[in-house]
Amino acid sequence: MKRVAAFGLMIIALAYFTPRSVHAETPAPEVQNLSNRRYFEGTLAAIQKAKESIFLVMYHVPLDPSNRTSPVTRLIEALIGAKARGVRVQVILDQEIDTERAGKGTPMKNLRAYHALKENGISVSFDSLGKRTHAKLLVIDQEIVILGSTNWSREALDMNYEANLWVRSSETAAELLKDFGSIELLQPEKTAPSEERLRISRNFLLDKTQGPRFLDEHAERALRIYLILLSWQRHPDNLVLDYEETARLLGMKPMSREAYRRQIIKVLKKLGRDYKRIRFEPRHGKEALLTLLDPVPQADYFEVPRGLFSGGWIRTLSLRALYSLLVLQDQNSYPRTSPVIEVGLETLEKRYFVSRKTLGEGFRELARADLLEIYYGKTIDFSKKEFETASYVLLPFYDPAVREESLRKLERMYGREAFQQARGYAGAFFKEKDPEMIETLLNLRWTYSPEWLDLAMKKVILKKEVGNPARSLPYLIGILKQWKENGRPAFQA
Repeated sequence: MKRVAAFGLMIIALAYFTPRSVHAETPAPEVQNLSNRRYFEGTLAAIQKAKESIFLVMYHVPLDPSNRTSPVTRLIEALIGAKARGVRVQVILDQEIDTERAGKGTPMKNLRAYHALKENGISVSFDSLGKRTHAKLLVIDQEIVILGSTNWSREALDMNYEANLWVRSSETAAELLKDFGSIELLQPEKTAPSEERLRISRNFLLDKTQGPRFLDEHAERALRIYLILLSWQRHPDNLVLDYEETARLLGMKPMSREAYRRQIIKVLKKLGRDYKRIRFEPRHGKEALLTLLDPVPQADYFEVPRGLFSGGWIRTLSLRALYSLLVLQDQNSYPRTSPVIEVGLETLEKRYFVSRKTLGEGFRELARADLLEIYYGKTIDFSKKEFETASYVLLPFYDPAVREESLRKLERMYGREAFQQARGYAGAFFKEKDPEMIETLLNLRWTYSPEWLDLAMKKVILKKEVGNPARSLPYLIGILKQWKENGRPAFQA
C-alpha cells in the first residue's frame, strides 16, 4: 500500500488547539505526538485508563475476530473491556463499502466491528446512507482527545506514515463532542408506531408447496389478492370480501364492475381449489364470504408494513419484486443487532426455494423503486455475470405521488437537460427514483463539469458489471477527486 506522509495535519491541529484566551486561568492544552507506531500504544493505554466515557468516530475498522493478536482486535477488546468495567462507550462507524478495495468486493467494511461491539452491549451505530464519516476521533472522559489520520486498520496501525495528536483539553473535547455527536445515523426500516404490521406465517415462504408455488406458476394476481386478504384478517371468523376495494388496490377500477368481479372470483376459486389457502362461498349479488385457512399466526411469523398496501406497492411491484420483498421482510424479522441484512444469495436460494436469478432481479427492482439499499460483495463469476450480494437495508415505504413531486421540483431547479442526465446516471446505481442521489449527481455535474461526469460514468462506472462493488457513488466521487488533483481526466475501462 502506498504510504502517505500526513505530518501537515499536525501543524493544522496545533493551530486549532491554540487557546483562544491568554488569561492565566485558562491553561494551554497538553499536547503529545502520537504519529506512526506511537498511535496504537498511546490509544490502547488511554482506553484502558478511561474512567467515565469513551466516544469513538472511526472511518475504517476491518476487524478479523480470528486474529486475536492484531492491533485492531486489541483495540476493539479494549473498548469491550472498558464497557465491562462500567465506562459509557459510544461508537459511530462509517457505513459505506470499502471503495479502496471495491474490485475485491468488500461489503460494508465495518460490519464485523459493528457486530462485535453490539454483541457486547456497546452503543454502536452506522452513519446515514449517502453520507461519509471520514473522521478518526476518540474522546475519553470528556477531556482527552486523540485525532489524526489513523484508521483502526492493520495498514494504518502497522505500516503507513500517519499523523496524530493526543490532547488534554476539556474545552476542545466539548467542541468535538458537539460537532460529531450530531452525525446523522443510519436507522433500520421503521413503521409508524400507530401502524399495525401484517403478520404472515413463516411457513408460507419455507414450504415449497405454498409461497414458492405462486412464483413457479407465475400466479401474480393470486399472490396479490391473497396478501390483500391477509391484510384484512383480524380473527378466524368469516371474512366478507369487498370487491370494489380489492379492485381499487389491484388497479382494476377502469374495468366494469361485472368484469372485475368476474376476474376476482376466478382468482378466489383458484386460491381455494388449487392452493388450499381459503374456503370461498360466492353469493349472487352480494359480497363474497370466505375463510382464510391460515389463522393469524401467534408464533413463527414475519411482519410486513401495511404501507405495502396504502402506497399502491401491492399493485405496482412485479411478482418477483413482491416475493423478494417478502423474503427480505422475513430475514428482517429475525433478531439482529444491525439494520443491515447480511446474507448470500445462495443461502436465500436454498432456504426459500427461489432461484438466485429471480431474487437478484427482484432485489434490483426494489432498489430502483428506492425501497432497498444493496451492498454488493464477492463476485462469483464476472464472465457469467453471476454475483453474490452480501448485505441489504430495507427502506421505508413512501407515497409515490409525493416522491414524484420531489423529482419534479429538482427538474425545475436544475433544468430538464441536467436533471434527465443525472437521473439517467442514477439508474446505473438503481437509484433513479431517489431525489438525494439525483441531486448529488447534479452537484457533481456542477462541481467537476458535465463533461467530466459524463466521462467518469461512461468510461469507468458503466463499464463495471452490475454487482461489481466499484459500480457505486463513492467510487465515482473518488474518480472525480483524483482527476481534479491531477488536473485532467484519466480513466481506465
